[in-house]
Amino acid sequence: MKYFFSVIILFWSWTQQAQDNIDLNLESRDTASLNIIRVYPDDFPKITVIFNAATHSGNPIWNLSRQQVQIFEGTTPCPIHCLKRISENESIKIGLVVDHSGSMAEDYNQLFDKNGKFLGTYSRYGQIIPPKGYIAPIDNAKKAVKGFVQSMDNLKDSIQVVGFSEKVDKVLDFSSDQVLINKQISAMKPTSLTAFYDAVKVSLENIAKESGIKVIIALSDGGDNSSSATLEEVTQLAQSMEVPIYTVALGNANKEALSQMSEATGGSFYYTESSNALSNIYDNISKKIRSIYELGYASENLASNAQRDFRLTFDIDSIYLTNNDISLQLPSKVVQHLEKKEQEAAQRLYTYAGMGIAVILLASSLVFLFKKRQTEDTSDPQPSQLLKTYPNPFEHSLYVNYIIKGNQPVLHLSSIDGVPILTRQLNPSTSAIQLHHLNLETGIYILSLTTDRGTSNTLKVIRK
Repeated sequence: MKYFFSVIILFWSWTQQAQDNIDLNLESRDTASLNIIRVYPDDFPKITVIFNAATHSGNPIWNLSRQQVQIFEGTTPCPIHCLKRISENESIKIGLVVDHSGSMAEDYNQLFDKNGKFLGTYSRYGQIIPPKGYIAPIDNAKKAVKGFVQSMDNLKDSIQVVGFSEKVDKVLDFSSDQVLINKQISAMKPTSLTAFYDAVKVSLENIAKESGIKVIIALSDGGDNSSSATLEEVTQLAQSMEVPIYTVALGNANKEALSQMSEATGGSFYYTESSNALSNIYDNISKKIRSIYELGYASENLASNAQRDFRLTFDIDSIYLTNNDISLQLPSKVVQHLEKKEQEAAQRLYTYAGMGIAVILLASSLVFLFKKRQTEDTSDPQPSQLLKTYPNPFEHSLYVNYIIKGNQPVLHLSSIDGVPILTRQLNPSTSAIQLHHLNLETGIYILSLTTDRGTSNTLKVIRK
């Protein structure tokens, strides 16, 4: 069984070839949010991570290379054996769930201003005459969804449409025929109650038969008042199928329920008060499919504990990754295999106890002589070395890479005038550390590393 794990975001994208070379024009100090879609540890020690990332402004991060990505378990870097953008070539199946209940006929954000003043007029029969430029939510929704359909690659991808009001009544099976898909969307008219959960369940049941990347985008503008299915039932079904649900909440939608559904299934949640923003939301969703990556790495932690903590980092000067701490649980079969290996190793150690003790004593002597020689050798002008810090400029935390030579390593952070700010003892076997909760004033600071063999080079870091 494949294990999946989410922190948020899988979706659809533009297909024009020229857009593969989009320049994001990222600002310096821009931040990015990492979204883990799934983690597959079944082939341990090989682990596969499906992820994407977008900047704070919503732009996906394109064309990452292996040289720009690092992955760590704890502070230990792990070898990456593959990094590829899977959304570029794999078939993607999208379930579009569209609300056409009666509440989709009126947008009160267009009918009233911020002070509650009515912007339209009334007919002689008391009917509302909307203000000039008014567009009904159902029409804005149709426009947004059709724009999304236009962005699909109909050579490899296909879309399913599920419309609903008091029941699920507009179902189009998976198709790459954009004319046929748009015709089904155009046929939707606002009427009656809201059977949102039933519609999502139908979409999930239909997508279960498909192969490739699967995702559901579900729009609703009100609380569910007509479904036989429940939020828990739909969420559990999506989790069992490993299908993320991306919800778009409009106006008086049940934001808490829709947000919960997305978070639990590995999707993303969007909310807007006015239907005028729907095109931008679907546009944003469309772009993000381009930044779906598959990363494969080899874990060097062969202990039998089930939990693994790892982090992804980007070596991109203009981007600071804000949420890259991830945990996963190894499958029980993998844990049992590692436990068996540990038991076998213990048995071998017991069998060859005499030889093992001799080897340990010899190794200890060699280590002692080696460390003594290291202590006596003062010819190295740079005993230890600070390699890199990031992000730089930093805000509240700082990641430092280094090479330690010697014993009793200590990391020092000082002001530009040489006033000590912080000291941190290091584990000699490590090569990196993250400094948390650095509540420092804005300015330039100096990092250095000392051991019994001397002081390293210095690095300047900036607190922004």
